[in-house]
Amino acid sequence: MKKCRAEQNAPLYSAALGAFDGIHIAHAEILKNALSGGKGICVTFKTPPTTKSGGMLMQPELKEQKLYEMGFDKVVMLDFENVKNLPPLEFLKVITDKYNINRFCCGYDYRFGIGAAGDVALLSRFCEERGLELSVHEPISSEGEIVSSSAIREYLKEGRLDRANKLLGHYTEIKVPVSHGDARGRTIGFPTVNQPMPEGFADLKFGVYETEIEIDGKVYPSLTNFGIRPTFRLEVPMCETYIINFSGDVYGQSLPLKFKRFIRPERKFDSLADLKLGLLKDLESIRG
Repeated sequence: MKKCRAEQNAPLYSAALGAFDGIHIAHAEILKNALSGGKGICVTFKTPPTTKSGGMLMQPELKEQKLYEMGFDKVVMLDFENVKNLPPLEFLKVITDKYNINRFCCGYDYRFGIGAAGDVALLSRFCEERGLELSVHEPISSEGEIVSSSAIREYLKEGRLDRANKLLGHYTEIKVPVSHGDARGRTIGFPTVNQPMPEGFADLKFGVYETEIEIDGKVYPSLTNFGIRPTFRLEVPMCETYIINFSGDVYGQSLPLKFKRFIRPERKFDSLADLKLGLLKDLESIRG
């Protein structure tokens, strides 16, 4: 098919293909390779189709932000429901022609098209027929384990945050508006900001975490209890964060909260006094 002059003069793009859930250390290699080929475009999904049973590792808006920060000129966040019934070759033709792609980068296990029928072999034949470049990345291992989003989800569920963050290459993070709580923490000198987990996020073990939270561009060390707060039971799991050396009204603000270290499982205290002693002990573990 002959291209019109406007298409002929349009810039060519090096494209990264994948769900990139969490943008872990193996994803980062694919993405950096795509960026090494000139103008970069990332074709991904708002919500990765493989996370329906296990939850996503990164909110769509944070993933898009991180991809642009990495240097991509375009980030295409596809709605899976809109493309899931496309035959594999049609999917490739649509994105290649629409975004003027002359080079693809993907992982060894990349699948696409209806029923995930398309694979790297089909993509390779497509590129050969069209004279396009293709770079396929082999699996990357860490301590003898293949890095994958599914492995990271399991580590989060088990409370092995150190391992999850190592495979991610960055801290597990959420960014949601601060909501009103019952203000009980204020009565024992531990006022908290309360944030629900984003809908569809990966399961995170209930417990106390060393965290950091960003407010107006400044990062504060913090202590977060995530769970149902068994001492004063909540109906919905919540992140309740005590921010060290901060006082102010942040209700309604969307604040980035990063989970750095798992301290202990969530537990029930017999009284407010015991709860306060427990929190003081948790703080000491942060301050060393």
